[in-house]
Amino acid sequence: MVTVEVGPPKEIFVVHEKFFCQKSQYFAKAMSGSFLESVKRFVQLPDVSPTLFRIFINWLYYGKLCYAGEDDEKTGMNLQNLVIQPEEIGLIPTRSSNSIRKSKVEDDENGTKCVTKSPNSSTEFAPSTNDKADRVPGKTHSNEPQNCLLDGDDPSTWPLDALAKLYIFADRFDSHELRVHTVNALCDALANKREGHRGMSNWLVRYICLNTTAQSMLRRLAIHRIVYNVSFDPDTAKSFLWEELPSDFLAAVVIAMGRRLPVRQCSTCHRRALVEGGIIEVDIDDVCKEADCPPYESDACFYHEHANDQEKETCCARRTATK
Repeated sequence: MVTVEVGPPKEIFVVHEKFFCQKSQYFAKAMSGSFLESVKRFVQLPDVSPTLFRIFINWLYYGKLCYAGEDDEKTGMNLQNLVIQPEEIGLIPTRSSNSIRKSKVEDDENGTKCVTKSPNSSTEFAPSTNDKADRVPGKTHSNEPQNCLLDGDDPSTWPLDALAKLYIFADRFDSHELRVHTVNALCDALANKREGHRGMSNWLVRYICLNTTAQSMLRRLAIHRIVYNVSFDPDTAKSFLWEELPSDFLAAVVIAMGRRLPVRQCSTCHRRALVEGGIIEVDIDDVCKEADCPPYESDACFYHEHANDQEKETCCARRTATK
């Protein structure tokens, strides 16, 4: 058994060593050889969220993403606490952390820019055109019970921030399988049309850029989400804080935008778009060659790290069988 201290707030987890070593290369290395963790069978992770680690432990033992608090309200509150805070992306709150509420530009399923704002917020973002999209899971809206939209057993209802942080957690602790499960949940969450589900905010995109490499599949997913859902209207585009994003990320957005196919196309237009986008001559796997649609809606394997074609075919077959 291995004892893991996580937090703040500090929480203690006792886990079977074999689960750690089988699912995480980081822990497999830490528990072998002459490392202090191996000798004491004790690991300290002071910068890891207990909520994230509990999701990780549940996944280790049950093979699925789930979170169970003391009750539904506690579950919703803990998941909501994973929503990105201003200091995590280098912003300095102008008010106390207890009173500040993030003002975010978000995208709905139609690509319409909308905003959730706090009272007395002076930040100017695009105006809301869809009041349903302003509803935030885990927050009280009129007579709605708090956290009613968050289901610990259904990650597609979780804040996208929580799933992105889980993916980055899996990246840090070198768990390939957890990255696959998390990106699948992210794709399902982006396709979730239920009322109140949030889009990918500019804060989340910035957080992903700060915590991933240019080769990250999570960053690739964020690029596609922008390309297929964000409005580039001159009056609203500035509110997405483009100047805060890395130049290589923005270049990838421009390239992906150039590879989009016409929304309405005849066979001639289709062929010309494939040629002009460089899609025929080069084997590009992150664009749909039949229609103008985001890759995450057609196949989550776009964001997996397959070793070879056979592994990809097996993964696709497994996902198809579970739908």
